[in-house]
Amino acid sequence: MASLYARESENHAEQNINSTKVTTIISVITILIVGSIIAPIFTKAEIRKYKALLYFLKIPKETIP
Repeated sequence: MASLYARESENHAEQNINSTKVTTIISVITILIVGSIIAPIFTKAEIRKYKALLYFLKIPKETIP
């Protein structure tokens, strides 16, 4: 009876470890996919911001009231 309980406990622990591994892998892959989608959006916004700033810096001082 004790060996059956020990075996069942060990199987349950292994199942928990395996499910934790799968969940971790899925989480990491999801984070990488979301990051690869969102990162270009933010970099494009930053590039546009710098282009706008450069545009206004190129305006001659005489034209600014």
